[in-house]
Amino acid sequence: MESYLGPFGSMIPFKCPSALAVSAAERSTLTRLLGGAVYEQRGPRGRRQWSVDIGTTTPKEIAHLGALVDGFYGPSPWVFVGPMQMVTNLFSPEQALLDPGTHSTGATITPGGAGFTSDGLRYGRSLNVSGGAEVALHRRDGATERLPVRPLVPVTASIYGSGGAAIRLDWINNTGGFISNVTSAAGSGNWTRRVLKATPPSNAAGAQMIVVGATGFTMPAFTWTTDTPPWSPGKGSNAVTVDGLAEAVQMAVQDAPNMRRGSASFTIQELN
Repeated sequence: MESYLGPFGSMIPFKCPSALAVSAAERSTLTRLLGGAVYEQRGPRGRRQWSVDIGTTTPKEIAHLGALVDGFYGPSPWVFVGPMQMVTNLFSPEQALLDPGTHSTGATITPGGAGFTSDGLRYGRSLNVSGGAEVALHRRDGATERLPVRPLVPVTASIYGSGGAAIRLDWINNTGGFISNVTSAAGSGNWTRRVLKATPPSNAAGAQMIVVGATGFTMPAFTWTTDTPPWSPGKGSNAVTVDGLAEAVQMAVQDAPNMRRGSASFTIQELN
């Protein structure tokens, strides 16, 4: 399974890493007093880093990734889609948890509380919706982002919703222009999972996910899959950079093209 990195609409595929570790900056500062008490100061969610190791690769497989890092395809920030992100949830952590600034707002869209879905999952935050308002997801500080897609590669979008909640996907081309859209059938019941399976058009680069007809919803997800995976906190990122690409030669035989191999490693850093 390939991974993808690069500008929206022109991501560069690269060989599936042999190792991919993710970490996040610490968000807590602990103060220990002489008496033994410990106090915490807790900041915003930390930015993530992915340490990528490609154990064996060919010059062809690594060429475009190297060109990307050297600025050939435009400056960062870039989109990153790793193998686990595409099968769990391509929303960012903030977007999947409905943090303020990650969805459209208005007098008819208000914060909801915690509860349980119809299949027994606990949710800690939701949105209440009235008056038939549409709620656009996948925003960063109120500005619209797009969920990355690959042309003709199936995707699955889902929420847990109440009322007649349904999902609409607006397909977007690589310049941000609208192409077309597709909408799921209206659901029923309280806090049941609503799912839309669709295939992006041949000229699609991204999608905007919009919740319609809901009285409330929570736990949005978007994957490059034909199945509906269990909900997961978001793992996607539309704002990353790479600080250098380290390569090591394993073999480079002049007259044997199939015996030219190396390894590569680099760190992907999430930006604010």
